[in-house]
Amino acid sequence: MYRKLRNTIRYCLGALKDFTEEERLDFFASPLVGEVPAKRAEGGRADAQAPERLSASRSPTLAPQGGEGVDEMPLLERWLLHRLWQLDAVVREAYATYQFRVALSAIVEFCNVDLSAFYVDVRKDALYCDAPSSLRRRACRTALDETFSRLTAWLAPILPFTMEEAWLTRFPNDTSVHLRQFPETPPAWEDDFAGEEMARLREVRAVVTGALEVARRDKLIGSALEAAPAVYVANESVF
Repeated sequence: MYRKLRNTIRYCLGALKDFTEEERLDFFASPLVGEVPAKRAEGGRADAQAPERLSASRSPTLAPQGGEGVDEMPLLERWLLHRLWQLDAVVREAYATYQFRVALSAIVEFCNVDLSAFYVDVRKDALYCDAPSSLRRRACRTALDETFSRLTAWLAPILPFTMEEAWLTRFPNDTSVHLRQFPETPPAWEDDFAGEEMARLREVRAVVTGALEVARRDKLIGSALEAAPAVYVANESVF
C-alpha cells in the first residue's frame, strides 16, 4: 500500500517537472488570487481560519470557487477532475468522523484503479510525445497538478514525512505541507456525463485487454502494441 502511494506521488513529481502557471490551460483558470500567507498563531501553528498559503511558484493560481470552462477539457481529464470531486467528499467526511481507514482506502483505490491502472496508462504517450503546447498534454499536466495538490494534502496526516518530502521537493521555498488546508474542489468539476462515458469505455477496454492477454498467452502476438483489435458492440450507444 505504501509503495503504491509513494510511486503515485513520485510519478506526479516527474510528470509535473517544470510545470508552470503559464502552461495551465487558460480556459481552466478562474479569477486569479495572489499569494496569501497563512497567519501564524502562537507556537507556530497556522490559524485554522486562514486561507491556504500559496507557493510563490504557484502564484497566481486557481481561486477555490474556480473551474469554469472545465467542459472544454478532453473527456479523460474531465473524468479525472470528476473523480477528484467525488473523492474530496469521501475524504472530508471520513476525516471529520475520524474514520481514517475509510479515507486511506478510498485514496489507495483511486491511486491503484483510476490513476495507475487506467489514466496514466492511457495518457502516457500524450504526456511524453505530444508537443508542450498541445491541448491534450497541457490538460493532462493541469489535471495531474490538481491531483498532486490534493493527494499531498489528504495523505499528510497519514504519511507525514513522505508528503512533507514530496511537497518540498516540488516547492522548496514553500512552507510545510502540514500548514496547508485541504484544497477546495470546485463544484464545476462534478461531471456525471464524463463519469458515465468513461465507465462504458472502461468496460470495452477491459474486454479488449482480456482478448489481448489471450493472444499473448497463445503466442499470437508478443506485445499488445502488435495487435489491431476490432471491436463489435451490440449497443451502438456505447460509442
